[in-house]
Amino acid sequence: MKRTSTFDVIFDAANTILMILIVIVMIYPFWYVLCYSFSETWRVTGGMLLFPQGFSTDSFRVCLSNPDILNGLFISVARTVVGSGLMVIVSSMAAYALSKNDLIGIKGLRMFFLFTMYFSGSPLIWSLRHCR
Repeated sequence: MKRTSTFDVIFDAANTILMILIVIVMIYPFWYVLCYSFSETWRVTGGMLLFPQGFSTDSFRVCLSNPDILNGLFISVARTVVGSGLMVIVSSMAAYALSKNDLIGIKGLRMFFLFTMYFSGSPLIWSLRHCR
């Protein structure tokens, strides 16, 4: 059986309170935007908003009636779905190829993947731009 000291109990309580405060500080902005978007515009006066003031979906109706926003939403969803699917397929094929020891040039291919894993493209682009 684990023995807990007074310090452990105080530390656990302080840690729990701190974590709850951090979660509230991180979640409240999202909650505020959500409540504000479902509120009636003329009823929101400012300050803290914990619940929607009235209920209205007019802001969503206005946003979704704009074809540019719908087009951007479609492109974002399509890029996310297609990009994630292609990344899984390509990564799986690369992992399979890297697992074979009898492949010609496997050492160079592994070094290529290892190099790009340690050094991403942005520092290389930055160094090339500033070497001029």
